[in-house]
Amino acid sequence: MKKILLFLVLVTSVFSISCKKIPDVPGRTTKTIVGKNWKLTAYTVNGVDELSNNYEPCDLDDHWIFRADGKFILDHKNTTCGDEILFDGDIATWSIVDNKLYVMNEFTEEPDMNFTMDFDILNLSAKILKIVLIIPEDTENADDEGDADGPYHLTYTFTAQ
Repeated sequence: MKKILLFLVLVTSVFSISCKKIPDVPGRTTKTIVGKNWKLTAYTVNGVDELSNNYEPCDLDDHWIFRADGKFILDHKNTTCGDEILFDGDIATWSIVDNKLYVMNEFTEEPDMNFTMDFDILNLSAKILKIVLIIPEDTENADDEGDADGPYHLTYTFTAQ
């Protein structure tokens, strides 16, 4: 009887050690992203801080808003830079599928401006949204020496306001 009990303890120990638990990333649901004003607080390109090089102060007060009905709004708050692309709930939508955040825009008057951005979600919690947009290497437009641009990893970190 002691041998059977020892065997069961040993087998249970081996399985609990060898079965690697997949970490549960809290809040990777649509409920976490909805109902908040998300403000950009960090931006890197391939790991290098580029926030001040790529965003004007008038951009840094903008809020990304993900509504429960799937509409996406970019709220420019108090200041605008004058060259904003229109993102409002009538033409812009969002969704989360698996580990991706999709933001889509449809311009009915200018269909060539339609786009979908698919971000990989790195962190989504009650206070932090961290996403990355991966732009692959552009071999089609390589220079004469064959040097191509990219790939680029554009990482955006937002804080809930």
